[in-house]
Amino acid sequence: TYKAWYYGIYINTARNIIIDSCSVIDGNVGIFTFVIGPPALSHVVGNNTITIQNSLIIGAITPNDCDDTVDQTPINILYSQKAVPTVSANSSGGSAGGRCGIVFPYMGLYNMMPSHPWTGMDSYPTIDGLMIVTNVTLAFFNFECSSRQDFAFQVGQHNDDGQFPITTNRLFIYNTSQTNLINSGWPNLDVVNQARCEDMDCDGLKKDLLIDEDGTLFGQPSSVFSDSEHFWGNQQHGVGDFRIPSVALADATGQMINISSIYPYRGISRDPTCAYQSSWQMYLCTNTIDYRMLIMESMDSDTETRRLSPVAIMSDNGYIDLINGPKDHGWCNGFSCGTRISTFMLLIESQHQYLIYLSSTQPNDMRFRIINSDASIVNTLALQYDSLQQIDVYANGIYVPPINQNMNYPYMMLMDTPNTLTLSSPVGSNFFNRTTKMAYFVIDGATVIDLKISPLIVLTFGLPPQTPASFFSTNLVSNLAALLGVPANMIVRVNIVSANNNTRVRRQSSNAGSYQLRVEIRSSPVQSLSGNFSATTQLMANLTSIIINQYQSGELQRAWAMCNDTNGTAPSSLTIQEPNNQTSFPLSVIARIALVTPPASCREQSPCTTQPVLLAYDSTGNVIQNLGSIQHPWQVVASIVGQPNVTVPGAIANYTNGQTQYSNFGLPYIGTYQVIFTFIQPNGVSISFITNASMTANSSSVTVGQASLAVTVVEPIYVVTVNRPFNISVRPIDSITGGQLGQICWNNWTWTANVSLHTLSQSNPHGALVISTTSITIVNPIANIVQVTNLMIDHIGMYILSIRLVSSNNQYSLHVTSNGILAIANGTVLQTDSGQPLTYVTLAGDYMAVNTSGMLEITRAMIYNGLLEIGMLISSDLVLSNGSIRASFLTTSNPAANSQSFSNLSSSTNLAGYSVTGYSYNGVVRSLQSNTQTSNQGSLSSTLNIGAVIGAVIGAVFGVPIIVLGTFFGYRTYKNKIKPVRLLDDPDAANSFEPQSLRNGESSLKIEPIDSALNSPIQNPSTIEHGSNIIRDVSVKNPTVSLPVNRVNSPSILNTPRAPSAAISVTMLDFTRQANGQHMNCKMPDVELIKFE
Repeated sequence: TYKAWYYGIYINTARNIIIDSCSVIDGNVGIFTFVIGPPALSHVVGNNTITIQNSLIIGAITPNDCDDTVDQTPINILYSQKAVPTVSANSSGGSAGGRCGIVFPYMGLYNMMPSHPWTGMDSYPTIDGLMIVTNVTLAFFNFECSSRQDFAFQVGQHNDDGQFPITTNRLFIYNTSQTNLINSGWPNLDVVNQARCEDMDCDGLKKDLLIDEDGTLFGQPSSVFSDSEHFWGNQQHGVGDFRIPSVALADATGQMINISSIYPYRGISRDPTCAYQSSWQMYLCTNTIDYRMLIMESMDSDTETRRLSPVAIMSDNGYIDLINGPKDHGWCNGFSCGTRISTFMLLIESQHQYLIYLSSTQPNDMRFRIINSDASIVNTLALQYDSLQQIDVYANGIYVPPINQNMNYPYMMLMDTPNTLTLSSPVGSNFFNRTTKMAYFVIDGATVIDLKISPLIVLTFGLPPQTPASFFSTNLVSNLAALLGVPANMIVRVNIVSANNNTRVRRQSSNAGSYQLRVEIRSSPVQSLSGNFSATTQLMANLTSIIINQYQSGELQRAWAMCNDTNGTAPSSLTIQEPNNQTSFPLSVIARIALVTPPASCREQSPCTTQPVLLAYDSTGNVIQNLGSIQHPWQVVASIVGQPNVTVPGAIANYTNGQTQYSNFGLPYIGTYQVIFTFIQPNGVSISFITNASMTANSSSVTVGQASLAVTVVEPIYVVTVNRPFNISVRPIDSITGGQLGQICWNNWTWTANVSLHTLSQSNPHGALVISTTSITIVNPIANIVQVTNLMIDHIGMYILSIRLVSSNNQYSLHVTSNGILAIANGTVLQTDSGQPLTYVTLAGDYMAVNTSGMLEITRAMIYNGLLEIGMLISSDLVLSNGSIRASFLTTSNPAANSQSFSNLSSSTNLAGYSVTGYSYNGVVRSLQSNTQTSNQGSLSSTLNIGAVIGAVIGAVFGVPIIVLGTFFGYRTYKNKIKPVRLLDDPDAANSFEPQSLRNGESSLKIEPIDSALNSPIQNPSTIEHGSNIIRDVSVKNPTVSLPVNRVNSPSILNTPRAPSAAISVTMLDFTRQANGQHMNCKMPDVELIKFE
């Protein structure tokens, strides 16, 4: 491609990419690639690669073209706003940026081009990715046009999420300054907000790596990476010592430390020989190519909702770096979704140890992998945990025991030994430091490491000084197993420590003073990641529940005192850390319960306005915070005194957070009742305990009045097909609390339902509600819903249904309107857009006031129907959001019709009773109040009056559609007929292909430049400076390797066979408008574009 205004080559595809034997000359962006890979949430590695080989990329070789501008008249340019590359323009800098040869690789889910920015990211990055550049000539990247700086390699300036590494070899650098080889840029401040990166820079412009494997780019084999610490201490960018996780700023005792004395440096770890290159905004580390990208993933289901960042990584050579992760890409009903994946990109150097700290509770499952690597890259990593844990380590899915396991036992028994891990230890070797709570492990580039928190019960018993020495004999483990009801092989560690100084004492000690007995219980590790973890989890949950229940009821203490070796003594306290929990809490022994808030203001079958509250007390009168385990709390059940068989609505509540958690308690019928509250028998506790008088509580008389009812729609229907049946379901509820009823029918009456269309005050749709003869009303007492079946709407539009329920005894008549229901034509497929909407209408109204008034869905229906009335071809649902009132939607690809629709909207300036203040169409914004627009692409009306959309979609290679956009994102079919080009399947045929002109059938076709003004051939085209003549500086030697740039599937420089490929031959046209005003449609040289895997 030659003088491509936007892109020389733009590829956006779901396949790995090979660009082979191409020439890209004088393009704003030489090569931009986007591989659509597996979603990061799937945790699947796609082995995504981009290879650029045997090619020539020239930055600026055409003279006197600094004042050239793009011609705005071609159709594809008029629709090109989203195609404008932003890889060289910092969003906060206001500069258009210079040219670049190769952009760092983008890899993620589909970025929704062409309707969204073509160089934008609308999803999380994939798990892995790599760009390989080999045997490529990079030429003429320098300072041009006074202030423009062109770069051979460019970090994409609007990829804030993450960009994958590049490796290079056998490059030829020609007429290019050292300062123009690569550029990183700075993080974009405009995404440091709660809707995107939250309160800190994302990592896309801070964790970029290029490895020159053979020194042909930088002069010596080197690694180049981002200046990650550039804004350190800047509150706006949210990076600095103030963002280091607090646990890393304290020692094992909790005392604050001087972090800078231990880790004096900031940023990506590096050797003293690394040098900062200010023109690159990156560091150059020569004679080292052992830097790699480490991917760290939270494998928990809450990876998008539990924020772990900032993540701190601390190296053994004194560096601290901070990582934030990708930004929020969600768009939920007009707002950001508040979700960000906890998958992080870190840059590390081989043969170093790194400590990693998170800013919140550690996930139960973390995965680590060093991408684009092999077994020669080895590191020791350590992840900090907030509490004592048993961390199971899996190397490539296989369990690896810790190095301090006592192998003399047939089951897991851990020893207190020092950490002996080294870089030469076998991969997967691991050790958990119980003092610092750091989980250490060895990882290499060929191994994926998973850290899983094993379900572990940690019990700390307080024992009185009278405990006999015989209890601490060699039978201790078996004694504990019998008392706790667990198999002896599940007790993996027992320690006896002095309660006074927290030091270990001998088990045989009989010295006066109290003791703490620490017991750790776990099941045998699952031997592979494909094993059955759920069985282990359930077993540990049940054991936890039994131990807690027996202690809180006092039954464990009584059994302990009866043991032969305890001499009548029993634990005075018990603190427990439950499985998969990182906090310990003391247990209390229950003495009694009391009803402190009796139920009041009760209506039949409805939740009482005042819900009952019961408290549990210990023997000293203190309120107990929790009874039972986290997964199996104690429960209280209510029943009517003298009527035990009467069902009480909402009778059962958990006891947590210091009280019973009643929310839906009610009484069934009108009258006066007395209620008794008792415990449901906890697991492992005798029935005699819960029937004790102190474990029950009675209310005084409770009066129940007549129900006050309302109705609500359940499982709303948002889209139906015209003349297709659908059902609508509603639920009677308590009108005062909004809670569910115990029963929706009682005293032998039932419900009937009537459904009709709600009449809108404006923009009523033209359809009718058709009620089939088979339509019936179904009252479902189990689900507590009333359903009307077999309804139909006979015309497109958005409708509101009016539903009325009437009781058969005529006591209740309830009415509700539905949400907006969109009726679409048969065969219509609605478009969806998860990103920020680009087409919307802004109305002069108060969104929050409309929402509060309950009129939001009615307003939505009127706006949708109003848009249909003016001819808008809407292809999606319509979403209302804040910003006055913003109505967002997608339109069909019919520019002429959309142009007329927006013209009609501008004329009426009223929609659903609200004034239209402005609108956006595919990102082009216009204000109807000021009659101005914010787009830089010229007038909106002229844009919308053009009837075609940009670009060229070129077929499929191996059945996968590939979008290839040459020159400025597309080529225009030359009006002269071009014969088809046979695709090359035989690599041996590469050396015997006929000349390019013969293959294109152009041997007898004369191509002449045309003067567009005169519509005639130019007499002496060689004398006209139109930007198509390439003039080399003869004083500079050509590259030592000459690339045959005008042949499809040119032979490799090394003359080695290449794999078969599909090739495309394209004839480019020059759409650049020169500074002298003449516009040429001149044929450019034919070039090979792409070879795909």
